[in-house]
Amino acid sequence: MQHEDLAADVPVCASDGHYLHATARGTPLLLRIEDVAEVLPAMRLGDVGAGADGCLGMLNLRGEMIPVFEVPGSGASGGDPLSRLILVSRSGPDPVGLLVDDVLDVVQVPPDQLAVRSLGRGRKALFARLGELVLPVMSPGVVLG
Repeated sequence: MQHEDLAADVPVCASDGHYLHATARGTPLLLRIEDVAEVLPAMRLGDVGAGADGCLGMLNLRGEMIPVFEVPGSGASGGDPLSRLILVSRSGPDPVGLLVDDVLDVVQVPPDQLAVRSLGRGRKALFARLGELVLPVMSPGVVLG
């Protein structure tokens, strides 16, 4: 994969090729390991009021206010959100929480198994081949639009 093939806003590769393999509403995905600060059991979230635009609520984590979002493109919401996990991550300087079903493993993906592909309408995304699976590599900033 050549650097010129990559979109500037698509994070390419974990520095050591390690990714967190998780599921969100049954949809498997990968996150760069350096994008995840901690994994927490889901807890009650503070109300964000009207106009939250996808934000499920605010997490108060050791005095830091962190907006929590459902992972885009995951299956339909439902069930008990308190049975899930929150991945605390950074999107630029700001923390963000991502609600997932489970964290399955930490996996290493060689650079030749990564590819940036067009999703249409000028959007691109990073994908990784993990065995026979092709999984999206999610960036925490995607939830902020």
